[in-house]
Amino acid sequence: MNKKIAIIGAGLSGLAAALELKKLGHQIKVFDQSVKVGGRVQSDHIDGYTLDRGFQVLLPSYEMAQHYFDYEDLKLSGFQPGAQIYNQSSQKFNIISDPLRDPSTLLVTVFNSVASLKDKYLILKLKLNTKNFEMKSLSNTTTYSGLKEFGFSDKFINGFLKPFFSGVFLEKELSLDFNFFKYLFSKFNSSQAVLPLGGMGALSEQMAKSLSQEELKLGIKVESFTQNSVQTQNAGEKFDHVICAMGQDQAQKVGGLKLKAESESAETYRPVVTSYFTTPSEKHSSKYLYLLPGHKVNHVACLTAVQKSYAPKGQVLYSVNSIESEARDPKEIIQSLVPVFGETEMKTWSHLKTYEIKKALPKNFLNQDKTLSQNGILYIGDYTQHPSIQGALESGYKCAQEIKK
Repeated sequence: MNKKIAIIGAGLSGLAAALELKKLGHQIKVFDQSVKVGGRVQSDHIDGYTLDRGFQVLLPSYEMAQHYFDYEDLKLSGFQPGAQIYNQSSQKFNIISDPLRDPSTLLVTVFNSVASLKDKYLILKLKLNTKNFEMKSLSNTTTYSGLKEFGFSDKFINGFLKPFFSGVFLEKELSLDFNFFKYLFSKFNSSQAVLPLGGMGALSEQMAKSLSQEELKLGIKVESFTQNSVQTQNAGEKFDHVICAMGQDQAQKVGGLKLKAESESAETYRPVVTSYFTTPSEKHSSKYLYLLPGHKVNHVACLTAVQKSYAPKGQVLYSVNSIESEARDPKEIIQSLVPVFGETEMKTWSHLKTYEIKKALPKNFLNQDKTLSQNGILYIGDYTQHPSIQGALESGYKCAQEIKK
């Protein structure tokens, strides 16, 4: 029996549910107060530059990404596996990479001082142990504790694993669940981190193309809803099911969602500050991520080295990212990077825009087996699964399949 279903929120989870339900023959209507789809995954196009709202990448090995996205149409291009790690003592970068996927880095990786021979052996062991890893449950062990128990040295954890995964988790203590780390580690090791030609916002835009104007209602604020009704600024409407695909804070505020005490704290999200700089200099243009352990800037990415479309011809675009809120002043950022990239180089950098994103990733996540449901309302989003593109898409997919049953 076909049903009339409302979805509140046109982020990745809401769009995933909508496409799946439409495929199953249901009548859907997606509401979002924004005039753009994508939720937290959006891109701005300014004066020929593509600026993602926060540094984000897609891992093509995500199962749900393979289900929903047309990779050929997105024209994906990837970073090199691994990173260039800045050593403050020597004021030089050391490359650490995966020689199995990038044979040209075999010698520099073998002789890299960041990792001991034992660390390099343990990386290979972890790679084998996490192949096709599925996060069926939480380990109740932090990532940091799990890495220590696995045998990694403090030098390698602090010199590579912490700065790299701090940029993924958006927290420096590696306090997220170890099974989540192992899941992400397996995905990073089975595919490159990539960017679409049109920016990360192209993901949701591609999904939205399959929805009609009657099915996708943008620029409309939902003021309240129940399990069978939605009240907007202008009218009320009845539905067989209502799915809340809002962020966790709005789901609690507008939808009345109640979670366990640790998930209801005032700080439900982790923040990030992303600043964009442009330069005509290609001196440090690299497909490797630049990691800066001990620096207030967590990492620097040269986006045009991966996707030339991110900047006008003749310009190089850098994304400078920090999980410390004080790293937001463009002049201070440039000055802090002088010891890293050199004074001559930094004089060529011009600031384009800074995004101070207070709601970048959910602080806690539930890893639900089934869709979260309260008072007949279905709640989806990455916070119900795990904070990733996979988690967002999976929550929408699961919800649609459960309605099917």
